[in-house]
Amino acid sequence: MGRIMKKGNSKNKGSQFERIICKKLSLWISEGQREDIFWRSAMSGGRATVQYKKGISNKSQVCDISAIDPLGEKLLRNYVIECKAYKNLKLDNLIYKTSQEGMLLFWNETRQKAIESGKSPILVARQNNKRDIICFSRCLGEKIRTKCDREEICFFDSLDCAVMCLNNFLTPSILALIL
Repeated sequence: MGRIMKKGNSKNKGSQFERIICKKLSLWISEGQREDIFWRSAMSGGRATVQYKKGISNKSQVCDISAIDPLGEKLLRNYVIECKAYKNLKLDNLIYKTSQEGMLLFWNETRQKAIESGKSPILVARQNNKRDIICFSRCLGEKIRTKCDREEICFFDSLDCAVMCLNNFLTPSILALIL
């Protein structure tokens, strides 16, 4: 289970979560050797959004995570990575689609950013007192399930979404598959 974050300032909570994920992804892609491969994007991806609206393509800072080392660019060449940390992610909206809130909204926004940048979406999320999860395309989920022999993936076909616990995703076999 992830660390419990203080109540209150949600912007700081999100920033802290992004830093934690940058460290985890850095250790993963460097096989435990380095913590400094990824860092938070400028304005948490907002810079790329502003530029996109002006007709400028900024594919290196599309979502929350940017590569600050060439090793990280191997991953971000094909994926955008968004991070969300909330008290309640409203995971049931992925199943029931009762409202465009929480995970359903976050997934749809991440997919749209991925489409605009010509990449595939990855959404890393944390709900208070729960394990961190990772969402990715159904196609990637099928590859992981078959080639890496992973059965602990939930599929939401109508959303083109697959979900699993982040710690189960951050393995050498999955890294080799997606790079």
